[in-house]
Amino acid sequence: MSATSVVMATYNGERYLSAQLESLLRQTTLPGQLIISDDGSQDRTLQIAEEFAKRAPFPTLVLKNRKRLGYADNFLQAAQHAKEDYISFCDQDDIWHNNKIERCLFELQRTGSLLCVHAVRLIDAQSEPRGLFTQGTTKDTVFEALMLPPWGLFLGFTQTFERRLLNIVDAARRGPDNHTASGPLSHDRWVYLLASSFGRVVALAEPLADYRQHQTNQFGKKTTFFDSVRGALTESHDRLAKHRDMAAFRADLFSQMAREIDGENFAAASLRAHSYWRHLAELYELRTALYGSKKLTERFDCFRKLIDAGAYKNYSQGGLERKTIPKDVILGLLQGWHYLRES
Repeated sequence: MSATSVVMATYNGERYLSAQLESLLRQTTLPGQLIISDDGSQDRTLQIAEEFAKRAPFPTLVLKNRKRLGYADNFLQAAQHAKEDYISFCDQDDIWHNNKIERCLFELQRTGSLLCVHAVRLIDAQSEPRGLFTQGTTKDTVFEALMLPPWGLFLGFTQTFERRLLNIVDAARRGPDNHTASGPLSHDRWVYLLASSFGRVVALAEPLADYRQHQTNQFGKKTTFFDSVRGALTESHDRLAKHRDMAAFRADLFSQMAREIDGENFAAASLRAHSYWRHLAELYELRTALYGSKKLTERFDCFRKLIDAGAYKNYSQGGLERKTIPKDVILGLLQGWHYLRES
């Protein structure tokens, strides 16, 4: 069985780092390599990492960034030092279950997938269980290329993937993030984009790690019914325009990659991804016009074109799912956004 390079990004993580490192020692299949990249910690993080490297039963490389990179670039730069066939991203404050590496490597090879992800158990600051986060997976599922949500994400520390994904194209070209207001695409969204575009992704329902919750974590917080409705009916002309531009950027990127990549399989996959993102850019252009027009007749025309273009089909069919219809009818066609904003 092939091995994985565990890539860990650290920053002021002394409180929980030792527990995470100890969980790596308990793996039924040990890492082939551990890379710890520190982004300028001012506590005992580096000392803990260096002491662990001296006693670890597997090669452990401790890197010190000369300047702060931020978590995404810290992960991606550290991953360039990976030597094994697979890479597993690792956060500094979680706890891996003993079979995480073994199960992920087995499923990757069994299914021929490029990326394996899994459910997680939520724990609090004292490591007490606080529920389960499935990442939307209630049973083991294999997704073919371009079948996952276009703007989706699987948490980085649940990702184990083929190292060659990061060699296809320079990460500096990955473009803007679709979740944050500014900045480049996060490391885990980048891997999600590449893996879901070029091949299969296997998602496991079994929780294989404990995901530690802090005050800033979004999981486990109670929401009201009105919060759920407001969330389902949140959209804007500016946000749609941003996603239109990002879809167009990705279409161009995959078109360039198709010309640059050696190997028929990835080149052909790049062309399919180019067509997929070009179609999404066209859908978001229509939605942008729908939300931006002041004339009802123009909005009706945009909505009809969206239906004809398959905007409300499933993700696997190149659409944005039926759940998009209420948004586009209420906020776009009927321009009801101002009522929600005033409520």
